Amino acid sequence: MSFKMHLSMNARICKIIFLFLLVVHNLSVYTRAESVHVITVPKKISSSQWTWNWKATGPTGGGVDQWKNAWPNGDISKPVQYSVCDASPNTPKANQWLTSTDISSGLANRIDIIIEYAMSDCSVINNQYCRQNFSLYLHESPTQLPDKSFPNPYTNLGIFEKIGTSSPKVLTTGSLDQAQRNKETFSAMVNKPYAYLALYYQGGCVKLFSVSVQYYQCPSIKLSSNLVQLPQTIAPANNSTKVKGSCSSAQHLKPLTNESDLYGYCQDDGEWSTDRYHGECGCDYGYGKVATVSGGSECRACPLGTYSDKVSNSNCATCPLNSEQDSSRTSCDCKPNFYRTDKQTKFDSCAGQPSAPQGLSITFLNASFVTVTWSPPTDNGGRTDLYYTAECKQCNDQGTECIQECTGSNITVNQNSRLASINSLSAYTNYQLKVYAKNGVSKLAEEKNDLAKFAEYIIRTKESVPGIPVVTVKQLSSTSVLLSWEVEEKNGVITYYQVSYYPVDHPSNVKKFNTTSTNASITGLETGKKYMFQVQASSPIGLGPSASQTMVVADNQEKQRADVTVPILGTMVGILLFGIAVLVIVYFVRKRGRRRASATSSSLDQKQTVKFAPPPKDPNMNNGIVFLEGFNNPQESHDQETPESRDDLYMVVPDDANWEVPRENISVIKRLGSGNFGYVDKAIAIGLPGIPGQVMVAVKTLKENVKLRDKEDFLTELNLMMRMAPHRHVVRLYGCCTIPGGPQSIILEYLPYGDLLGYLRRSRGHEDSYCSGDLRPESRLKSKDLLRFGWMIADGMSFLADNKCVHRDLAARNVLVGENKICKISDLGLARKVSEDIYTRSSRARLPVKWMPPESIFFGQSTIASDVWAYGIVLWELFTLGDSPYPGCNGNDVTRLLREGYRMPKPPHLSKILYSLMLKCWKDKPEERPPFNTIREEINTYFKATEDYINLDVFEDSLYVNFDAL
Repeated sequence: MSFKMHLSMNARICKIIFLFLLVVHNLSVYTRAESVHVITVPKKISSSQWTWNWKATGPTGGGVDQWKNAWPNGDISKPVQYSVCDASPNTPKANQWLTSTDISSGLANRIDIIIEYAMSDCSVINNQYCRQNFSLYLHESPTQLPDKSFPNPYTNLGIFEKIGTSSPKVLTTGSLDQAQRNKETFSAMVNKPYAYLALYYQGGCVKLFSVSVQYYQCPSIKLSSNLVQLPQTIAPANNSTKVKGSCSSAQHLKPLTNESDLYGYCQDDGEWSTDRYHGECGCDYGYGKVATVSGGSECRACPLGTYSDKVSNSNCATCPLNSEQDSSRTSCDCKPNFYRTDKQTKFDSCAGQPSAPQGLSITFLNASFVTVTWSPPTDNGGRTDLYYTAECKQCNDQGTECIQECTGSNITVNQNSRLASINSLSAYTNYQLKVYAKNGVSKLAEEKNDLAKFAEYIIRTKESVPGIPVVTVKQLSSTSVLLSWEVEEKNGVITYYQVSYYPVDHPSNVKKFNTTSTNASITGLETGKKYMFQVQASSPIGLGPSASQTMVVADNQEKQRADVTVPILGTMVGILLFGIAVLVIVYFVRKRGRRRASATSSSLDQKQTVKFAPPPKDPNMNNGIVFLEGFNNPQESHDQETPESRDDLYMVVPDDANWEVPRENISVIKRLGSGNFGYVDKAIAIGLPGIPGQVMVAVKTLKENVKLRDKEDFLTELNLMMRMAPHRHVVRLYGCCTIPGGPQSIILEYLPYGDLLGYLRRSRGHEDSYCSGDLRPESRLKSKDLLRFGWMIADGMSFLADNKCVHRDLAARNVLVGENKICKISDLGLARKVSEDIYTRSSRARLPVKWMPPESIFFGQSTIASDVWAYGIVLWELFTLGDSPYPGCNGNDVTRLLREGYRMPKPPHLSKILYSLMLKCWKDKPEERPPFNTIREEINTYFKATEDYINLDVFEDSLYVNFDAL
């Protein structure tokens, strides 16, 4: 038998309250401890009588008082009390015992003895042996002892064990009957079924009102939370004991774990542990847990619209959206015309096809380009991954039958802005445009013939200038020829044809006339002279491009016609053979040129020295710009400018009046910059197409009396921008002024921070003439800013590449910076729209060598991959905060270095990863350079990473102040 320190009444009450709150919080059934009362004295033996017969022992005589029981004032209807008092001054030290009858503790491990008593204060008792407490002893027995064999602590104290001493909180100086009572609890560990209590008195005055003995047990409970049944369990003596549980006997219940793992913990205070339950019982497949009226739980079959696919102690789950319960009640299948993707599970909602897009309308239309917009569908099918596709078909003249695909057209769909654009359309032609709303299940739906919904629009493109005629020239006499022609692409109503001709050696002596016929006889020609004949078709929009043919007017005297059959046949055979020979020579020369370009790229990639013929000395070459000759006709005069020297498909004045803005609608604020060919003004414009109110714009104006090539570059930029949809990272076109009677101007979006090159330099504190912006950049840029700039430039160039546009002049100076550090591609004057992969320069051009790849410098060939090379140079400018590429080198130095396979070294503050991207852009072979969309995604990955790829903390400004002038 062991002893445990007794607990105060207040402490025990607090503990019970705390545990009760925990139990209520964690369990849905009442789990408070159960107390089992063993004895309580005094005991009421009848409705009018109480009894309490314990045995008093100890010495007698000498005035010593023993324990005595008595009814208050002799009234047996009141509970009997025990008392003892030695108040006389001469009595010896008391040694009195009060021993209980047998107490049957059964299987209890610990009993609590609760004593209610009153005690006098020794200050009012004149006895030297007065005590203000008593002691409690306990004896255990395996059997119930007869009355005569009760243990006597007075004579045999050794068989008793002391379990505590009273500590009264209240002492009285008056009558014990009227005194405030003390109530104390003593705990004792027991391991035998019978126990005997003994109270030891050593002096003073004490009155006992009641004694009760009890032990605790954890009640039988059924846990609503996990459906586990725990049996009634006697509380352990200390700590807690593990108690095996079981699943409820109700139907459709199964253990969620091994049955041996179903248990709880009964604590020594009779409470079940609130956080040490283990294991669960669950409802079977197709059943769910529901609460009962009595506060318990049971399993019931899942009702319609719900399911349970596992053994669980939870409610049946609601079927996902657009699904219904199957026969087993264990899952939910999609309703008709609703689907789940392969990546979804049976727990996910089913979705259907979205409804059709709303409000399909045209936002822009000209002869070759259309832009449409729409609103989202009213029903997205139950998914958020909504996207759109567009379809184009060419219709008959009535627009009633549309079956022919729009071959050659490029359809671009902007998902965010719900904008679709289709280019390369034929003028004055009916088209059927369909915009489909789709989502992640559309493919599955279409496989089951559940087709996507669409909005439809029939359009007719606007008229354009007619296409180029096919001209045939036939000599009629020594002084006359017959011209005939046919226009396949009428692009509208042809109003007349303009015919012009002139001697090739006197191009200024041109003669023109108009006709509505498709043939014309021209007389009065000089025999033996070579003439240029040109035909242009005209519509209400204007003149189309000219078709040209040359012919030498032969001498047609009658005497030369005698017996001409054999000479003519021989001449024709000779011409045919000569033509074939010329074609063969041209083929092999061009093929050799391509092989030479490939060999150059291969050699540069291996960083070996490649020997080229030295470039001609050119007085026009300076630090960054080199005048490069065309390769189709190296002997062409530098100053001769004819329509044949045009190298672009779009060298016509804009054919859509919607872009025109009256010059009086533009109010210039200040000049931003000026060059050899034009100037740029900051201005306020009103009446811009589709834009209400006043708008701050940049107006790019061509100077008068510029060369034809400069005018062509200017119109190229305008035409390209007119034919491309707006993009977030390309400077936006607002309009133009091209009507005769004033200078030709392009009205562009105004970006207040100017060009990126000056922006970078000014961010370092260097004033630079390149920056034409009104606003100054932040004093110090962050590495994330530079990566974001690189990403935006790649995004804009990716858009140009998708539109088959080669920029040819990508550099930091041609990127503008707007609010919120937005970068946009600008200066498309040298850009070319190509229908094939390679654009070959056919005329002398002033191009920026430091940004050009080898194939452009040495062979005059430009591709989108050439722009990728230039993008790598732009990254150099970015990451060096505006330093000039190939610092200290002029154009000749750069061409020599590129022949030797040289690449600019990695700046010390730049990571190897970003430098590796630059090197990939500078691959010798164009086909090995990454496309812009790949570059864009790669930079986006670096931007999102936590690693700092550009350590501007170690950036040395003094190393990058090589601001070469161009």
